[in-house]
Amino acid sequence: MLPPVRIIMRIFQGLALASLLLTVTAQSCTNYGTPDSSGCLCPPGFGGSNCSQPGCGGTIFDGSSRSLTPPSSASGGFPNLTSSGCSCSNGWTGIGCNVCTSSSACQTAYSAVNGNASATAAQVSGINDTMVCNTMPTVWAAGELSCQVNNPTLEAIYPLQSTLNILRTYNASLSPLHNTSGTTLSPNGSSIVYAQLFYAGVEQFSCTASPCTQSLANTTDTWTCSNLQCDCIANTTFCGGSSSANLAGALDLLTGTLTIVCDTTNTCHFQQQVLNTLFGSSGLAMENCVFGECVTQAVIDSANGTTSSSQSGGSQPLGGGVIAGLAVVCGLIAIGVAAVVWGWVLQRSARKRPFDGDQSGGVAVRWLDVSYFVRPSGASVFSRRSNVTEMTILDGVSGHVPAGELMAILGPSGAGKTTLVELIAGKAKSGVFTGSITFPPLANGQRPRVAFVPQTDILPAVLTVREALTFAASLRLPESLSSEKKAALVSAVISRLGLEDVAETKIGATDGTGRGISGGEARRVSIGLELVGCPDVLVCDEPTSGLDSVSAWRVEMGVAEV
Repeated sequence: MLPPVRIIMRIFQGLALASLLLTVTAQSCTNYGTPDSSGCLCPPGFGGSNCSQPGCGGTIFDGSSRSLTPPSSASGGFPNLTSSGCSCSNGWTGIGCNVCTSSSACQTAYSAVNGNASATAAQVSGINDTMVCNTMPTVWAAGELSCQVNNPTLEAIYPLQSTLNILRTYNASLSPLHNTSGTTLSPNGSSIVYAQLFYAGVEQFSCTASPCTQSLANTTDTWTCSNLQCDCIANTTFCGGSSSANLAGALDLLTGTLTIVCDTTNTCHFQQQVLNTLFGSSGLAMENCVFGECVTQAVIDSANGTTSSSQSGGSQPLGGGVIAGLAVVCGLIAIGVAAVVWGWVLQRSARKRPFDGDQSGGVAVRWLDVSYFVRPSGASVFSRRSNVTEMTILDGVSGHVPAGELMAILGPSGAGKTTLVELIAGKAKSGVFTGSITFPPLANGQRPRVAFVPQTDILPAVLTVREALTFAASLRLPESLSSEKKAALVSAVISRLGLEDVAETKIGATDGTGRGISGGEARRVSIGLELVGCPDVLVCDEPTSGLDSVSAWRVEMGVAEV
């Protein structure tokens, strides 16, 4: 059975193929801003000529005069909230600083822009014009929330921090943000949701859905919205800028009904049919959520009065609960059937893709002016870069390896060898990377396959060498390649690495605590696990470290044979 991460990536790839059948039209305003005579009216927290720049400090009441996050060359030209030195004012939190934490922060921010003007809408009959910060999941007018995304499958592909910001507008006319310059809460006046996902401080995609309904049950607040649409920002990490996976096609296909469920334990779930299929019936889980809504007390008092009178008519009939339960059961069955059918379609499609298992003969690798910096331990991600002395790991390193050749990178401990080869292999790093690493495209136009062998041997102790390589080949090679060809490829790798004598031997413990193959043989098995995937480029991190001279020579000869 394929591991969950590979299943998720295959489903995303299938959705990406389906997205080619759609016609995409360019938007003049990103983040679902509304075009006007001066440019774009943007959702709170965004600005610029096309609403693509998050606010940098300030408050959501600043509108078009709010400072914006500049594009960052270290982040591919996209604004990066974590590296731009933006910090939140007192009383504001969340990535982008759009969530209030105190009533005084709301009143101060509103007065700084509007003076003593009333923040209460004319149609509200209450007289209490006091500004408050509602920090509960329930929304009275328009409320912000910011959560950390917690999903092991997604984190396996994208290991850095993902944060989801959501603006839920229940009644725009009742919000003190309604008349903020350069800002739109609801273009058509109906209830609406805006959502943006940030990865390592860079916005990856945005979604919107409207109209919406809000329902309350004990400590749970549920928003149900129609007409969901999402827009992936091209060349960001999630949307084509990383070799891990390109989710653009899948995200652009998210449609239908969106459900956002939040409770008082600071936990929310972002639910949609496809997301529920991928991540479970609860959808995309979010934790450490913060809620904040600047609203007048008159709006809350008026809503509570209406709610009290409407609930005084008696309890709901029992039949409604039964119907809801049946609807949930039918929905789960439908999702299960759809997942099975979709998996069958993907399997059929995978078996039809041509692949002969032959390697391309290698491709060239070139890196130019590669530099890598990390923040010292204990430095805050929100601190200004000018106030933090960054540690330089690599400084302007350049190199070139022609196709079909072997290069050894030598240097003392701490020289940055591991960092360089990990960057060449495309591994996710938490520091700041500058420069360029390029591979020429293959003859068929596809990107080269890059394999990476880490320093540590992580091998299945209970399998033989042949079984381990066969299992790796089954996971890495497409289903269109027959079992006979996969077995032949495994035998060829065993012969190439000189592992014929131990091919049927259990790997065992490679740390010297039990019987098994030797350290040099284990190193060659680790290399073989990557070679069975028919890579175009093989990157090994200290392949001879810890080996005696004979074992190291055999590893070197095995790599040279490749």
